[in-house]
This record gives sequence, structure tokens and C-alpha cells, in this order.
Amino acid sequence: MTAILEGVDDRPFIPTEYVVRLVRTPWERAGYHALRRDVFCTEQQVFADDDRDAIDAVAIPIIAACCMAGMPDRVVGAVRIHEAEPGV
Repeated sequence: MTAILEGVDDRPFIPTEYVVRLVRTPWERAGYHALRRDVFCTEQQVFADDDRDAIDAVAIPIIAACCMAGMPDRVVGAVRIHEAEPGV
């Protein structure tokens, strides 16, 4: 049995399932904002401290989350959609 599990500890966890959906829970919303902050503020340095703006008040947040045991576990993608003007 040990031969089958040899080297397993050295492998990183690689999710095999993802879910893309509207933000529904507080942890999803927190993950959505944290990921945006990491990308736009820390990595790209587009904004100094926070990337939130007036559009966030009306935008619909959407996340991609990797799953563990069939349940969303961590936010790995984030986007917002909004209607800039009627029909657009």
C-alpha cells in the first residue's frame, strides 16, 4: 500500500472541478474583492489601495471557484458585469 502512495506528499493539489456563478455568499464576495485587489492593486499596480468604484454599486459580480469534494472552495476568477447604458 505504501508504494501506491509514494510521492503523493510532493504533489500540489490540482483541482479538477470549477464552478462559475453569480456571487451568492459572503465568503464568495470577500474572495471576489480580494482577488480583484490582488490583481489590480498588487500585481498590476493600476490602483494604489483599492479598485472599487461607483460601478461596483450596480454591477453583478461573477466568480470562478475551484471545488473540493464537489463544493466551491476558493475564488480563482472574478469579473463584474453591468449595463453602462440601456441595452449596452
